[in-house]
Amino acid sequence: DNISIQLETDRATGSEDDTIPARPYVLEDDRIVFLEAEPDVTALVIDVREDAAERVRRIEHRDLEPEMFILLRTAGGGDYIVPVADNLLGNFARTARQRQTNWKARLRAEVKAQGRKAVIAKLIEHGSAVANQSNLNNWIWPRSIKTRDYADFRAIMRLVGLEDEAEAYWETMRRIHEAHTSAGHEIREMLLAKVNASDLTELQRRGTMIFELRGKDAGSLTAFRIKAILKKTTPVLIWRIGIPMEAGK
Repeated sequence: DNISIQLETDRATGSEDDTIPARPYVLEDDRIVFLEAEPDVTALVIDVREDAAERVRRIEHRDLEPEMFILLRTAGGGDYIVPVADNLLGNFARTARQRQTNWKARLRAEVKAQGRKAVIAKLIEHGSAVANQSNLNNWIWPRSIKTRDYADFRAIMRLVGLEDEAEAYWETMRRIHEAHTSAGHEIREMLLAKVNASDLTELQRRGTMIFELRGKDAGSLTAFRIKAILKKTTPVLIWRIGIPMEAGK
């Protein structure tokens, strides 16, 4: 089908370092979305069975089930948190994002030059306690922000030649993470108000519904009923993650 052809084209023209293991979710309206297969990654869902205060909630991808309604950004790209978080960061946003991009680009370059096994070994040598294939993939991934522990972040900074700036970079990543958390709360509250003011019987009947978030940069989010979840993971280009694609034939 169209998606299989597109993924093959992506793999032929892209790099392995630009992909992340993802699982396909079959959605209402003849759409498919690929979501990260990594642990702890979450998605926003609408649970029509819950009370008004809990209808919009965030759950881990591994806990998603058919018949749930997942919220995906359908205007302005796949990540609805970033523009709202950048607004909260204000004038510091540009510097913060440059630093985030810089250390990840340097880490990606090391992986490309030395290979994953060598990079993992050096990170352990530099003091990381949790360097492994899965965590390295997560650290390289553009949408992740920082490591859980400073020791692992400092090991990366040593590897990529930024050891002298490790603390400044860590503080910047902490501020980005804080902004993302605040943005997530804002978006959830706006969505909750929208959802509770909407006719959810229409959502259940049609299987999709668009929610416009006016006054914020998150654009519009669309709720899609999950029809099926395929168990097999596949490498997918990072920028395709979270973007609903037409299945086609």
